[in-house]
Amino acid sequence: MTRYVELTLRPEGLSALYPHPWLPGGTLPSAAVLAVALAAVAVSTLLAVRSRRGDAVATGWLWFLVAVSPTLGLVQAGPQAMADRYTYLPHVGLLLALVWGVADLVDRVRAVAPRVGGALATVLAVACVTLAAARTVAQLPAWSSSGALFRRSLEATPRNPVLLFHLGRVRLLAGDTDEAEALLRASLALRPRFAEPHRLLGLLAESRGQLVDAARELDLAVGMVPDYVEARLDLVRVLIDLDARQRAEAELTRVLAATPDSPQALFELGRLRSRQGRAAEAEVAWREAERLAPDWAEPRRELERARVHPESTRR
Repeated sequence: MTRYVELTLRPEGLSALYPHPWLPGGTLPSAAVLAVALAAVAVSTLLAVRSRRGDAVATGWLWFLVAVSPTLGLVQAGPQAMADRYTYLPHVGLLLALVWGVADLVDRVRAVAPRVGGALATVLAVACVTLAAARTVAQLPAWSSSGALFRRSLEATPRNPVLLFHLGRVRLLAGDTDEAEALLRASLALRPRFAEPHRLLGLLAESRGQLVDAARELDLAVGMVPDYVEARLDLVRVLIDLDARQRAEAELTRVLAATPDSPQALFELGRLRSRQGRAAEAEVAWREAERLAPDWAEPRRELERARVHPESTRR
């Protein structure tokens, strides 16, 4: 709660994901951050108690406390300690309390010195709008792309395995394989039992022709998450390319049990049957894959190759 108040008054170091301090990559808040946030809570509470508009200020502060309480991690959901999106509703109450609290302060000054009170109100209004606009402009570049958002977030939370993984995925899609690999391995250094980076490292190794390394990474992924169907299907493809037919058969059986209507799984079944010399069964599998995914060219290409060059299906 105190962190939400602190980020409201000083919106710096914002992140798309704040790692939970008790999970891999998380760090406990510093004493300085806690002191600033606790001071903000104390001042806000004092304003609520002593304000001439006490009902409005107290209502706003109570609104914030009640609305933010479900997001405080009493029941943890996901890897985040907190999230900016959780503040949308609570901030209505918090800003209500702050606005009426400041208005009460201005009224007290105006009662003693009317001109000073009026000037103070103007200065505070202009300062708030200017600061809010400046922080908005400073934050806008972070939303120009997914990569920019993840980089800006990692500046605020560098020990963040989830964001390191997502930035690695973005860089891999952009073709920057070296940076992608470095980011994925940094993610695993913080959170070793993280299946998704292992899968992407497997795909990266496969793209480089390093099939044994690819199989090892994909094997780690499915070992950590047994129902990770996508990674297991990737493993099947690599095992077929390695001609590890027995292991590929076992893995493919598990994939088809989970997703019997998967065009990708049926396509790999056709490849495996072709390697085993069971051409008729391969064609049946490819035809079913083509029926389920008519816009996918690979099954049609394999069927045409099998018709023109029957011996070429044994690859």
